[in-house]
Amino acid sequence: MRTQEEIRQSIRLSNVTDGHMGGSATIILPSGFCGSVFWGRDEGGWEHVSVASYRRKKMPTWQDMCDLKDVFFGPEEEAVQIHPVESEYVHGVGTLANGIDNVLHIWRPKDGDWSIMNRGDGEC
Repeated sequence: MRTQEEIRQSIRLSNVTDGHMGGSATIILPSGFCGSVFWGRDEGGWEHVSVASYRRKKMPTWQDMCDLKDVFFGPEEEAVQIHPVESEYVHGVGTLANGIDNVLHIWRPKDGDWSIMNRGDGEC
């Protein structure tokens, strides 16, 4: 994950509130998407970014998520959207928790070690 200073300097962010382990801001992406973004530097060994539109039914597009990834992670840092088992779904974070359905998340192992994801032989 980029440093807090690099994140804070992004032209995409305003109203940035940050702390030692993460922060929050308003984000405006090139598509015109506008919403809240929250990030954490160590959430159970993961770096995490979540985004929610200010318009209740609006979802970020794939390109929005790519642009979001670029704000928080370097070009050679791999990050993913994970579809966990339903009992482990995260539907909101911070003040957006409980009932917000238009939140998407990007995750990356804090140490960059993707072996945590190797659960099979990689064949379809």
